[in-house]
Amino acid sequence: MFIDFAQPISLPPYWLNHPEVVRSMADNLDQAEPQARLGVPCACPLLVRGQSETEWWKLPIEPVITINGKNSIVKRQVLKVAGTKGERRGTVKELWTQDDYEVNISGIFIADEEYRLPEQDIRRLRGYCEAREPLYVLSDLFTLFNIDRIVIEDYSFPFTHGMQNQMFSIKAYSDNYDEKQLLC
Repeated sequence: MFIDFAQPISLPPYWLNHPEVVRSMADNLDQAEPQARLGVPCACPLLVRGQSETEWWKLPIEPVITINGKNSIVKRQVLKVAGTKGERRGTVKELWTQDDYEVNISGIFIADEEYRLPEQDIRRLRGYCEAREPLYVLSDLFTLFNIDRIVIEDYSFPFTHGMQNQMFSIKAYSDNYDEKQLLC
């Protein structure tokens, strides 16, 4: 009996059956430690306002928010004596502190009318991106990391298919300074 294993079989690509998961805050993420969520994309409502504004603006469609953390470490090379018992190698870590959180926000605006740009939303977000001041933010994910203000470094409105659609992407940093400390 002859078995031919080289049959033409069409299989779907790996990523089709194993898609990247973007979690909602309702997916039990609130039970994990905040450090376990670093770098995990989460779709959650986001409210933004400028320093002079009193009302919050809720982005129309929940954006995807990613928070990345980093430590700043001061390392010093020490004198190493060759041939001694218990010889040490490496560096001495003198001081370390937690750096600002890097925040990435990406989403899409969709206009109510077909073949029309979502002009109001684009103009409002552009105004926040070009403001030379920290923005107040409110989101469940930001609350877990004690982030209430961000400073935008980069932003983009890339090409998006469909006249009524416009994607956006923001790179920002947490801004958690105390104004009283700056006056001293």
